[in-house]
Amino acid sequence: VNSRHCQFALNDINCAMTSRNIVTVATCTLNQWALDFDGNRDRILGPACWMWDYLRRSGASGFFLPLSGGADSTSTATIVHSMCILVYKAAKKDPNSLVAKDCRRICGEKGQWVPHSSQDMANKIFHTSFMGTDYSSTETRDRAQKVADQIGAYHQHVTIDGIVKAILAMFFMVTTLKPRFLSQGGTRSEDLALQNIQARIRMVVAYLFAQLLPWVRNRSGFLLVLGSANVDEGLRGYMTKYDCSSADLNPIGAISKGDLKLMLKWAAIEYNSPVLEEVANVNPTTEFVPIVGNERTAHTQSDEEDMGMPMSLITCTQDHEEHEVVEHEGAKEFNSPVLEE
Repeated sequence: VNSRHCQFALNDINCAMTSRNIVTVATCTLNQWALDFDGNRDRILGPACWMWDYLRRSGASGFFLPLSGGADSTSTATIVHSMCILVYKAAKKDPNSLVAKDCRRICGEKGQWVPHSSQDMANKIFHTSFMGTDYSSTETRDRAQKVADQIGAYHQHVTIDGIVKAILAMFFMVTTLKPRFLSQGGTRSEDLALQNIQARIRMVVAYLFAQLLPWVRNRSGFLLVLGSANVDEGLRGYMTKYDCSSADLNPIGAISKGDLKLMLKWAAIEYNSPVLEEVANVNPTTEFVPIVGNERTAHTQSDEEDMGMPMSLITCTQDHEEHEVVEHEGAKEFNSPVLEE
């Protein structure tokens, strides 16, 4: 964690770091966390400190996050929630501290103002949006709303169907062809193209809102766009280029899906937020294809089915701590509890 100028040296962590080609820890004093490592906690608090340090240096007035109601975007939102809690507590403890002054500047407040809660701060700097289509389920939309409400984010529901239809109409004018999903008799190429256009439109909309939402709220500045692509998707290649994974910051880019779910379950208890436990137990889905049947409550598309392998298998291939390397007849074999099941 690079928390320069001791922004979070609040009896928790005080790290001074220097770097040339390789980051070298010059001094590191751990007080409260001394040798008391908790992976789930540290995956939240470490990025939270880094994101605050980045935000206060960037000149931005907050963050924007496309919030789908799934584990990935909810994990990113939870890290921001943790950041707001840390800043709120520090500012409340000492309204004259550098943390409090930065908080006032970013929130657009003056005098000795400090947020009266982490939700109060989040509502000023954290903006989220559920970008739905005709294929989105009410289940994910409602979860996204509950997550945003719990954090205190400025949340909006945006429907992007009109943009999708406009682009497909332009394509028809040029080619006189209409692509179809696999379930509608189309080819694999047509199906992927129809899914990817939805994903890429969300990136464009995200940056539009990031630039203009401060103006909408009579504030100055701009918002940093947050991404939510986990490391498993990068290893497998299960992602769309230039979709919502393309962002200014991606705090979960080195964390596996399995670890994110464990992190959410820890945060559900730590922050008394049952919706995080609910999100952690949901099967991941992109919701880019038509729902099978008439029921719109839950979606029938599955990320693991689309990838052709479970997330746990991807995780075990890159988590060497969970593997035992065994020499067998001149060859190396990886024995994993997941692989053996």
